[in-house]
This record gives sequence, structure tokens and C-alpha cells, in this order.
Amino acid sequence: MFRTLSGNWKDPMKSQKTKTQNAFTLIELLVVIAIIAILAAILFPVFATAREKARQSSCSSNLKQLGAAFLQYEQDYDEVSVPGVPNTGMTASWNYQYCVGQGWAGQVYSYVKSTNVYACPDDLTTLHNSYPDVISYAYNLNVATSDYNEMGASLSKFSSPAATVNLAEVTGNNCRIDYCYQASGAGLSATGNGYTLSNTPNGCWNSTVKYATGYLQGLGSGTGTGCSSNMGVSGQDGPHSKGSNYLMVDGHVKWMLGNNVSPGYDASSSGAAASVTNHTASGTQNNGAQITFSKI
Repeated sequence: MFRTLSGNWKDPMKSQKTKTQNAFTLIELLVVIAIIAILAAILFPVFATAREKARQSSCSSNLKQLGAAFLQYEQDYDEVSVPGVPNTGMTASWNYQYCVGQGWAGQVYSYVKSTNVYACPDDLTTLHNSYPDVISYAYNLNVATSDYNEMGASLSKFSSPAATVNLAEVTGNNCRIDYCYQASGAGLSATGNGYTLSNTPNGCWNSTVKYATGYLQGLGSGTGTGCSSNMGVSGQDGPHSKGSNYLMVDGHVKWMLGNNVSPGYDASSSGAAASVTNHTASGTQNNGAQITFSKI
């Protein structure tokens, strides 16, 4: 016992005991750590999902801006779709069948005036010194032509613009925006119909460009097409919650799983079913898919 400055008597053993009682025990610390670990395991996937939803939303916003650009272009050119720029050095059948629509990015650039809207945040394409701009979307070649003998298609030929894909997600495609509308050299903005895909004026032999849609309806891995064995998709699932975003011809954007999207050339009629053998997509009025690459 000793007397404090205030004149009160204090027991040193009692003071030491009080300090010991106020400290955490090892078991208590382990319990707290375990609780934090459990909360982290629950919340981290939630945060990752939230970040992905934000990237998906940004990608959707890009497509909406590009959709507005397409609509403005069509209004300025008498209700005719963006044609792309053909390579005049190629045979007509090859040029129109596989590469019509290439160069679309440069043709609508004056309506968007920003290279950022061409790149999806989930597209990890490596930038190239000669082609510093990423183009995360491919133009539907069925939309770019009426019958593969002319450039541009009259909008009156579209059975259901709300059901026809205009732009689909791709990866591995970069160019220079102010060069993307030219018809010579590599690095054009890509075009395809879910079955074919090309961003080079000499055909479809660029294996670095892939659909980022996941496996489309009836195509599986997407390899072994009539265009090139290097064709395909980046993986079984799309980048946004296993699906991907699509810009439709009427300007609205849809998120879809790949197996709900019908790829291929134009259907013979709006009610026609898809044909894997003939590489044709389902018609816009057929119930086989929710959206289609066919404009008929």
C-alpha cells in the first residue's frame, strides 16, 4: 500500500490486475481475425461484381453513343446504312462477302469526336505503336450491304431493326481512328456477322481479332469457318457476367448471353430458322433466338 499525491491509499497489486483485465486475450483476437476474414470473403466478390457492372455500364454507354452516331449518319445519307470502305484491289465476291463494312469507325468518327467510345473497359487489347486506338466492336456486315453487290443498305430493307445486331463486341482489334476508314494497309475497324470476322483488307486472316461474345448459338468454339480456320471467339463466355453488349440497328443496347444470339448471313425470310450448314442466321421474326445478325 502507498499513498498517492491526492492523499488516497492505493494497492499496486490491484492496479496491475485491473490493467490485465482490460487487455484482449489470444482467443479473442483470433475470433476477431476470423470474423474479418469471413466478412472479406463475403464482400470481395460483391465488390468485384460491382466493378464489373460498372465496366459493363461504361461499355453500354459507349455503344449508345456509337448508336447515335450511326443514326445521324443514316439521316445524313438518305436512310442508308454505313457502308464501310471496300478494298478495290480484291475480287468483288471476296470483298463483299467477307470485308464489306470495314472502316466503319472512321466513317462515324465525325459524329462522336472521341476515340474513347470505341474501347470497352474490359477489352485488354495491347496497344500498337502504329495503331494506338482500340476498337472493341465489330460492325455487322449484313447491315452494311443489301445483297453483297452494293455498299450500304436502305433501312427500308430491315424487317425488324430492334432485333438486328449492328455492333458486337470483339477483342484484339486496334487501329488509328483517322486511318480506320482507309481501304489500304492493315488495321481497319472490324466487320463480321458472328460467323465471319475481318479487320484486314486482304480477307479474314488476322487471328488476333476474336469475338468477345462467348459462344454464339450453334457455333460452339466458332472455329473452322468458310473464311479462315483462325476465326473464333476469345472464350466460352463473354466479358460481362458471361454475356456481352450488342448495339441494335434501331440504336438501343442489349446485354445477351451468346447462346441467345443467332450468327450468320441474312436469312431467306423473317420467319426462317437458322441454318448452320448454310451459315445463315435466324430471321428477325423467328423465335429461335432473341436477337440475330440477319436484317431480314
